[in-house]
Amino acid sequence: MNSPLKRAAAVVAGGALAFSGLAFASAAPSAAAAPKPTSFGSASVSAAAAPTPERPVDIVSIAAQSAYINYKTKGLDVGVTGQVGPNVSYFSMTANVYRGSTRVGTVSLSSSTGSGYLTFRSGWGRGTFRVANVAITGGRTDGSTFAYTDATAGGYFTVKSAIEGNLKYRNVISIKSTGSKKKVKVGVRYYSPTGWKPYRGKKVVVQVKKGKWKKKKALRLNRKGKAGFTFYSSKRAKYRLKIPATKTVQGGYSRGTIKL
Repeated sequence: MNSPLKRAAAVVAGGALAFSGLAFASAAPSAAAAPKPTSFGSASVSAAAAPTPERPVDIVSIAAQSAYINYKTKGLDVGVTGQVGPNVSYFSMTANVYRGSTRVGTVSLSSSTGSGYLTFRSGWGRGTFRVANVAITGGRTDGSTFAYTDATAGGYFTVKSAIEGNLKYRNVISIKSTGSKKKVKVGVRYYSPTGWKPYRGKKVVVQVKKGKWKKKKALRLNRKGKAGFTFYSSKRAKYRLKIPATKTVQGGYSRGTIKL
């Protein structure tokens, strides 16, 4: 028959064995996690990007800002998203800018954010453009280098000519009211690739506010970008000019006049 002292020793020994087992299990080595690619431009691109040893920087998307231009140059934001393989130590990116199939310029892109700043030149023209063919060069952690062009689709943007008034004080519409007689003048110019020019031959619409804005009269601008007409009305109302947009020129509405 065991004494109480011996039973206590057995309990302690049993506890020691159990503890020893836990210690052994926690000390088991775990598998090392494989290095993961890093993202630039957006944190949501990881599932779509697929860097490879031959092409360790993978572009997923390209975007560029559309704008109106009213000077010789216009700054536009450009950005790409993608992933960088774990074996890349450094890299740089430059993209081309195209109008149709003609290359008109280039833009440098940040390797950390994917962003870039394009200085768009008025002489490149108007319409639809595209940022494409990202040239990527860099080095790997093993000392080797890489250079290739990523042809990811996308990167389309538009640049249109800005418009402004071609009358006194750069107004687009002027109305002289004498009693019931109202004399209307309109004038518009646009910023062409070579500078400001009359918006000749284009249709514009004079609108009157009767609860809502409604058509008063459609006009075609002459070679000086101007037009006018006279009408009679004893009622006072606000007027404005509507300038329809085109693929290459900005459209819009002038601010309403005071009641005339």
